[in-house]
Amino acid sequence: MNARAKSPHRCYDFGGCPVKPLRPAATDAGREGWGGEAGGARRPFFPRSWRGRPGRPRGGGYLRPYGRIVMLRDRHRFRRLAWGALAYTLLVILWGGYVRASGSGAGCGAHWPLCNGEVVPRSATAETLIELTHRVTSGLALPLVLVLLAWAFRAFPKGSPVRKGAAFVVAFMVLEAAVGAGLVLFEQVAYNASIGRAYWMASHLVNTFLLLGALTLTAHAARGGAMPRLRGSGRRGPLVGGALLGLLVLGASGAVTALGDTLALGGGLDPAEEPVVATLVGLRLYHPLLACLVVGLFAWAVYHVRRADPGGPAAFLGLVTLALMLVQLAVGLVNVQLRAPIPLQLVHLLVTDLIWIGAVLFAAEALGAGQYTRRPLRASTA
Repeated sequence: MNARAKSPHRCYDFGGCPVKPLRPAATDAGREGWGGEAGGARRPFFPRSWRGRPGRPRGGGYLRPYGRIVMLRDRHRFRRLAWGALAYTLLVILWGGYVRASGSGAGCGAHWPLCNGEVVPRSATAETLIELTHRVTSGLALPLVLVLLAWAFRAFPKGSPVRKGAAFVVAFMVLEAAVGAGLVLFEQVAYNASIGRAYWMASHLVNTFLLLGALTLTAHAARGGAMPRLRGSGRRGPLVGGALLGLLVLGASGAVTALGDTLALGGGLDPAEEPVVATLVGLRLYHPLLACLVVGLFAWAVYHVRRADPGGPAAFLGLVTLALMLVQLAVGLVNVQLRAPIPLQLVHLLVTDLIWIGAVLFAAEALGAGQYTRRPLRASTA
């Protein structure tokens, strides 16, 4: 027998050992066996309905190795589902940006969840099809995150950050649906030029960022990644936290600025006749200045992290995110020069979301102290 087979202590979790390492019980003959009883007889740890499934066996026995391997496979699949849910949410967000930029938000009238009072509208215009498609894709996102939550509670132990992250994902997804419903029911869509709509758009963007952040941290924690903690982080905590807060404010101002472009350029509303439109268009000057300030703050945070750990994952993620920010500045400049065409607005929105995801991962690595370390499977020498 090799060293692994002789070892009385085993861990079958490639993502670390969040529970006590498994060990075999000794028989009366001095042999090691998985669940051996007196006389060398072996009894199964699981009832017949439990065999091959992760969980706690009846009678206080130890988990069989194949039970841990099944749980490990569940976690591998969960990680794929979490990253897939994040990618799908990005697609839904991009289509929602197209709904706003094309002025199709009133395609289903002031009805929600129905479209023009019908489940499937019979006479549908282009605006109706665009809005209905957004509602269908958004509606599919909710059961997707509910499956994510149920799977997190199945595959990860109590107190795991993955469970908490999945719960936050569901909460933000429900809040996202509520904000979208409020936009429709209060008619804050299409070319409605009211100051209240600016607040709606800013809150919508902030909740979207929080949803993306929760999805990112859930997927990151599922692969054994660290979770951000301010306690014990020293000076890097306020720096990284301030950079994230600056990105939230910058994103909200970008949503309001994009609304001004939609009303003035897409809707043809004259700023001289609409004071709200004039105010929104005037914010074009302050948004790039705020962007430069936030980029500088984020660069300072990356520099501080790189000094402490030059070759670590936090430094790498910070540099990648900083490069995306520089690309975003160039995209924003071209967007202004070309008078905000819809395809370029969607590119601008996509890069914004990628920057936020990168910043969240950077914060997780820079401020994290992982509860579950990623260690290879190996046997102890005891």
